[in-house]
Amino acid sequence: MKFEVEDTGIGMIEEQKNNLFQSFQQCDTSTTRKYGGTGLGLAICKKLADLMDGDVGVETEMGKGSTFWFTAKLCTNKETEKFYLPSIDLVNRKVLVVDDNFHARIILSEMLRAMNLHVIEAASGEQALQLIGKVNNGNDSFDIVFMDLQMPGLNGIETIKKIDKMNLKTKPHYVIVTAYGREEVFQEAEGAGIDMVLVKPVNSIVLSDCVLQVLGESETEKREEEEYCPINIAEKYLTPIRGARILLVEDNELNQQVAMELLEDCGFLIDTAENGEIAVNKINEGSYDIVLMDMQMPVMDGVTATKKIREKVEHASLPIIAITANAMVSDKEKCAQAGMNDHIAKPIDPEQLFLTLLKWVPSKHSKQSEEKQVQQMSMNSVENELELNIPGLDAEMGLKRVLGKKKSYINLLRKYISEQKYIFVQIDKMLSEGDWSSAERLVHTLKGVSGSIGAIVIQKKAANLENAIKEQASMHTLKIMIDETSIILAKMIEYLENALPAEENVEQPMGTVSTQEELLKVLNDLKPFVKTRKPKKCSKIMEEYKKLIWPPQFQEQAADIVKLISKYKFKEAMHVLETLITKLEGVERA
Repeated sequence: MKFEVEDTGIGMIEEQKNNLFQSFQQCDTSTTRKYGGTGLGLAICKKLADLMDGDVGVETEMGKGSTFWFTAKLCTNKETEKFYLPSIDLVNRKVLVVDDNFHARIILSEMLRAMNLHVIEAASGEQALQLIGKVNNGNDSFDIVFMDLQMPGLNGIETIKKIDKMNLKTKPHYVIVTAYGREEVFQEAEGAGIDMVLVKPVNSIVLSDCVLQVLGESETEKREEEEYCPINIAEKYLTPIRGARILLVEDNELNQQVAMELLEDCGFLIDTAENGEIAVNKINEGSYDIVLMDMQMPVMDGVTATKKIREKVEHASLPIIAITANAMVSDKEKCAQAGMNDHIAKPIDPEQLFLTLLKWVPSKHSKQSEEKQVQQMSMNSVENELELNIPGLDAEMGLKRVLGKKKSYINLLRKYISEQKYIFVQIDKMLSEGDWSSAERLVHTLKGVSGSIGAIVIQKKAANLENAIKEQASMHTLKIMIDETSIILAKMIEYLENALPAEENVEQPMGTVSTQEELLKVLNDLKPFVKTRKPKKCSKIMEEYKKLIWPPQFQEQAADIVKLISKYKFKEAMHVLETLITKLEGVERA
């Protein structure tokens, strides 16, 4: 990896540059030099880089500044990450952070928000007193007050003493946060009735332990350490929020399918919308616990949709989570400014998805029956044993996206082939017509779905191409990038077509032809779930559907419905299904 730090300083001449990484050397040795030093810093940096099989250097121009860089060879951490969940519910417990230092206040607040706490900030003791009085009048007091010790005006101890004299219905717990770890500080804090003292800088583990201890988690309730695995989260911790209604706003069918299978398997009720406009209408008409909102969609994008949703007071507290392949700070800021609460990166990682739901979905007792509870899943099951040795395809990563389900992954790969095989024909056409935004959206989709199946090489190539289209690079540059990416995509699809197992043929059962009444009943039972794209619901009805014996004139269309649903082509399946119903009703009337 290469790391760079760029400045806009005075720069250096060649002679200074050549001596820079030698011990006891300074570029400016004059007596008027503002900052002094030993001249050892960069020499130590060079030694450290050498130890990591790397190098260090500088690119500089006098009067324009310098760019310092170093390289290092790094390896992936093979140690299993650990996942912790407290035994007490922290969601939206209210805490106040009081610190006159902006940066210290922000850092502490963000760590607390990551624990699902509702955080309010104050820049002084005086402001803290005002906020506590205001909140108490609303009968919703703070659970914990994190108080900086040294502040201008009222210091931390003085502020806490004044809070104690207020007529509060519920007294908060007090935690002093200080850079002064002297014994007298602890003694003074103990005398003022303070629950705990934290010494700056505070790390997240110490802070988490502090919160749990202050709120009353006993040692016997202490959270247990276990492997950071989506299955553990799904099976053990999603129970309080199962049965929650989720609106998934996503225009791409493959991405829809990945998210829906994960969520439906875990006992959530899923509704879908193909664009922001449909999402706004559904939210105005229905009731949802959380919205998963794609950012880039036709008709109305996620940012515009979120702004429209937030216009209504009744939707002010509805959690809206951005689903985005763009992880730049500016993109995250755009989400926050629109009123989104959080974001999930594409391609969707089950771990991040589950943890985000735990963070934002209100806890409830599931009303679902046992048969609708999440099925017992295991990443070590036989289904996980899928051998696809295809260059550029990380099948293990792709399987992880669907919780290790071989059948689901194969279906995703088939869908990828059908949707992306001729994608560059469309992209070329759009670029030739000057439709830059549509071309960018198609490449953005290619990037996302490639990540979902584990096609990491294509994902990276598509990301570079997307940026080039966004910046409206020259057609010559684009042609080179398109040719390269399309060749890799064509090869990937060729490999997949040869490697995937053949689809099961839809055989007509033997026996007496089913009655029109039987045929129409199954078709009408199937119709609402095809319309709303509910694969799990469809699959249950398809079990009965496949037992039917169709008249010869309808057998081809009946088989088409099975194939289209198996490939998640719900639009096409809906068209064939409605045509078949119309024809059967016509036969019945005749």
